[in-house]
Amino acid sequence: MLAHLYEHGIGTDRDIKRAIQLYLRSAKLGGSAEAKFILAGFCSSGTYVAQSPPEKAFVFYREAADTGMAEAQYKVGLHYLFGHMGGDKDIGKAFDYFYREHTKTTLLHKTGLHSFLQAVVGLRNQMKMPFTGIVKRQKTGTVKPCII
Repeated sequence: MLAHLYEHGIGTDRDIKRAIQLYLRSAKLGGSAEAKFILAGFCSSGTYVAQSPPEKAFVFYREAADTGMAEAQYKVGLHYLFGHMGGDKDIGKAFDYFYREHTKTTLLHKTGLHSFLQAVVGLRNQMKMPFTGIVKRQKTGTVKPCII
């Protein structure tokens, strides 16, 4: 991606403004999940995009996640689990995005669903109450509620 070359100064002078313009163009015209993910990182860190609201980063992450990008699905899952990036917590949506990320990544990188389950078990222990979750049966593919 040409924007990457400008961002890192590969074969040209480093020009972050030009890189951001190219990433935005790629995200808008081509719907590039990678460009949206990178723009979200710029927005959330504030390194290159000063005074960007956290909600803008979330929008880019969610758009990238909805195209199937596992890394973005993980970030959106974290957002819903912990309320990062200026949003509300939603355990159901967190599970959904972590589950999507879980089904797309290799065994070594399946961190989202693990993080979700650790957080839920921690909450359950703090609140002294069971958590009603969802379990997908492997043989039949059916989804049923369970108590964790």
